[in-house]
Amino acid sequence: VPLVILVTGQSWAFGISDTTSTYSGVYRAQLEYAAAGLFSQLQFPSSINITNATPSGCGYNKHACDLVGEVFCILGESCIVRLNGTVLRAANGLKVARSTYGCVAPLSQPFLATFENLQNPKVSCVRQAAVKPGYPPSHLWDLGRPTRGRLGAVNASESGPGVYTLCWGPNTSSTSVTPDQLYPVDAGVLTMLGPFAMDFECSLHFPCSFLISGIGLSSSNKVYLIESSVGRCGMPGLPKLDAEWKGMHNPAAAMDSGGGVWNFYNLGQTIGKSGAAHRLCWAHDPAVADPDGTPLSDYSAQYQVEIDPDFIWIRFTAVVDCVLGRECIITVYGVGMGPTSQIMLIPSTGRCGNNEAVPISTSGFTNPQQVIDPGVPSSSVGVYLMSTSTTEEPPNGFRICWGPNPANASAVNFPLEVFYPIVHPPVVFFAGRVGSIALARLESDRRSRHKALVLYSDTTRLPSQTVAWGAYDARLDYECCGNAGLAAAVVLDVLHNSPRPSSSHIFQDRPVDDLAAAVLSVREPLRQGLQCSGACGDEFTSPPTDYVLASGFRDLANPVRAPSSVMLLKVEPDGPFWAQTWAAHRARQHFAKMPPSDISWHSVEARQCATSDPL
Repeated sequence: VPLVILVTGQSWAFGISDTTSTYSGVYRAQLEYAAAGLFSQLQFPSSINITNATPSGCGYNKHACDLVGEVFCILGESCIVRLNGTVLRAANGLKVARSTYGCVAPLSQPFLATFENLQNPKVSCVRQAAVKPGYPPSHLWDLGRPTRGRLGAVNASESGPGVYTLCWGPNTSSTSVTPDQLYPVDAGVLTMLGPFAMDFECSLHFPCSFLISGIGLSSSNKVYLIESSVGRCGMPGLPKLDAEWKGMHNPAAAMDSGGGVWNFYNLGQTIGKSGAAHRLCWAHDPAVADPDGTPLSDYSAQYQVEIDPDFIWIRFTAVVDCVLGRECIITVYGVGMGPTSQIMLIPSTGRCGNNEAVPISTSGFTNPQQVIDPGVPSSSVGVYLMSTSTTEEPPNGFRICWGPNPANASAVNFPLEVFYPIVHPPVVFFAGRVGSIALARLESDRRSRHKALVLYSDTTRLPSQTVAWGAYDARLDYECCGNAGLAAAVVLDVLHNSPRPSSSHIFQDRPVDDLAAAVLSVREPLRQGLQCSGACGDEFTSPPTDYVLASGFRDLANPVRAPSSVMLLKVEPDGPFWAQTWAAHRARQHFAKMPPSDISWHSVEARQCATSDPL
């Protein structure tokens, strides 16, 4: 009697939002069969040894004991049964039955192992010569490639991974017995390996990971997501997910969850589309390249086993409205917010759903807090009154964790993190007093790296007098020059939430205010090799070498006139090559004739770069 390892991950009863219950009944039914008498002892997650196969007997044939075999098949892979015996013939048949019913049972559900695409029963076999002299020949029954969810929706009567009985029949065309009695001989066991049908969901903006349950899971396993509306698992030629799902690992390889158990998957983090549904498809050992060695052209055909037909992506967002001396209200937008739902605030260093996370302690706050009863069993909006009179500010960057019906204040009962705009402390790029200020975005990439130009008027270097005030300090002339200063610029490099300012540079040494800027052009070095433009992503895009901007401002050198002016700026690397930073300077101009009479007399600086940049 074989021993088989059953690995459990998420429970069938687990659910964050109560919206993912498509397969909960199927999952439980498959677990009940696979675990048999150990079902009541199952824990999540865990690993147990199972055996529900019955010792084989000679049955109705005196030679049946020669047939006893142990066969392992994998969902999504070819399933071939090989048996040895002295009485085997091409007309012999084989069926795979649920072990709880035995071999003399009807050829229908729930008695048969009804895997999708499994040829069961198989009415004939193929004879194969013995592997060694003196050995009996073996016979092969090719049962096909068992799949799940490829042809249609799965129900609770469909078989799942587990141990099944092989039933042999001497003559499947016999009319002397009923069809149910054509396969009377117990010929051994067939163990089907693979994952159970399950339900999962993840929250957008946050890392998505989960534990699957199954039998015989291994390090070669992978999962793949497809749009539910475009097809089913295993269908060839289905499109990949679009660009809004960037950042996701798809396909994703199995990871060790501990002790050599390969049932953990990490899909990464994505912004995606709220409410989107995918099919979660599984493969034991999918190909990574086409037969000719080129990159794999058709991923969807490799993944023939459906785990979840409605892998839901939920975007839980919140608006935090807290004012010192007044109420602190957090409004959460999502799904499944009934009268028992609660939120918990934890420090930024904690993790929702982790039993080591502790609620923050803020004076006057009720934490965790239950939703104000929406008056309906399930709502898309939940209002949580954290404090009626806020006397203390919670720590910056706190996390909001949500639970549908928490049993207690343990963070384990608050598994879903809620996204909300976090106010980050300001970064000082100029310590002196500034007047007017303007901001222009230079570039952004998909790795959360950004570059921006900040223009400001530096009042610390303002001349001591103006035409209007003569010998007096111009900074006291508020009608004229309250926000005036020399025009300066700083380039900000922003990685995730951390801006890093460059050194500031004065580009107009006259008092100005009302600054503004607009990016005109970006110059990049000539690309070498394969040119695939934006289709290749940032990896194949050359970093910009400079930017040209138009800067507008009001010139207050003569406050009586205060004319508006436009100046071209160039932002480019500055400083030695071992410590380069970015800086904005007045664009250098070259003239064909002196003095220039019109714009046609201007000449470009570097025609050899073949760029539309006029400078």
